[in-house]
Amino acid sequence: MNKRLEIILPIVILLVLTSYLFFNWINSDQNKEIRESLGIEGRVGITNFAILNDSIEGRIFSREEALESIRKAEKLVGEMESEGFSVDYLKDVIIEANRTLEQVDYAEILRGNVEYSQKDYVDANKALRLIDWDELSYEEVIILTEEIISRNERAKLLEDLIILREKDVREISDQELSELLSEVKTAFEDERYDDTDELLVRLRDSIEDKKIDEGIASSIGRGIVSFIRRYWVFILLFMGIVGYSVYRYNKRSQKDKLRKKIKGKMKERKILVDLMKRTQVERFKENKISGLVYNIRLKKYKDKLERIRQEIPVLEERLRKIYGNRKPKTLNNRKEMKNRS
Repeated sequence: MNKRLEIILPIVILLVLTSYLFFNWINSDQNKEIRESLGIEGRVGITNFAILNDSIEGRIFSREEALESIRKAEKLVGEMESEGFSVDYLKDVIIEANRTLEQVDYAEILRGNVEYSQKDYVDANKALRLIDWDELSYEEVIILTEEIISRNERAKLLEDLIILREKDVREISDQELSELLSEVKTAFEDERYDDTDELLVRLRDSIEDKKIDEGIASSIGRGIVSFIRRYWVFILLFMGIVGYSVYRYNKRSQKDKLRKKIKGKMKERKILVDLMKRTQVERFKENKISGLVYNIRLKKYKDKLERIRQEIPVLEERLRKIYGNRKPKTLNNRKEMKNRS
């Protein structure tokens, strides 16, 4: 126990000393960058982006304004399609805007705000018989076309952000980020802009985390180099004592294991000799076993005994090499057992 304490105590003292030096060094002013990388100085948050649409409620729009807004929206959708944007949803909005324009035209006929024929009145009644047309106005057409303008602006902004994030992902080269970028592109191509927005935020945060992790690793690397340069004497001393202590501990462990093996083999040999004597008594004196059983038992005991006699010298030789010129106690005990026998 005392010898083990001699090995462990210097290691504990050096660990405490090294920890003290390290924490004094990390808290010094020149290592503020490392503390920030490790999160000791805190982390700055990042603000999400948003797209705002101007309100058009409260204005009164004419049919010409509504028709012109549809023409502009159709032209905008055509430009987006030629630039490679997915516009399936926007085409549906155009169809809805034209249908709404037609419904408002019929509502104007039923209100008597425009000139109409009897056939026009019948057609308007037929078209709006299931619709509450009293509140229909050209403003609804404008709202639909404004959505197309808004989605055009948002699509271009999202495309720019995707290009930016794609560049970041290439620089970091991470499988998880690549998969997340693929999800962003899929959502964008499917015109799921809300999902694209959320995924871009996730991707941005993941990129930030990866960059911080790389910064921490780089800062720690520089810090370790600086620490080693400053305290190399203590580090060498610590490594020397630890190495010597580990060497002594391993050597002592090998000695203990070999001693236990040799003692176990000697004990097993003694038991086998006793069993052989007992078998001879049972055969020749007590006549309890037959000659066949006697021969089988005796052969088995002799084989085991011979194997033990071959193993013990090998183990003793290994133990002798560890001790060097000194003679192990186990070898002395073996001679004493031979003399007794």
